[in-house]
Amino acid sequence: MIDKIRGISIQGKCFLNETKFIFFSKPEDKISLVYGKNGSGKSTISESVKVAADNGYSAELSATFIDENQHKLALLTPEKKL
Repeated sequence: MIDKIRGISIQGKCFLNETKFIFFSKPEDKISLVYGKNGSGKSTISESVKVAADNGYSAELSATFIDENQHKLALLTPEKKL
């Protein structure tokens, strides 16, 4: 699943509207750099990765990973054993 992630979709905090970021435009891309002025949303982007990994929602932020077509990806959760 992780190999299908190309970016992230964020809404909340400094991103009032849904905003999509593509970090890996090609499957072979392995690293991405996020930079900007103070207050531009770098920390929000960082927080959104954790939120997306934890099923997408926190009190102030919603985020999901997106694929190459900018469709939202649902992460699989381990099955609960009885």
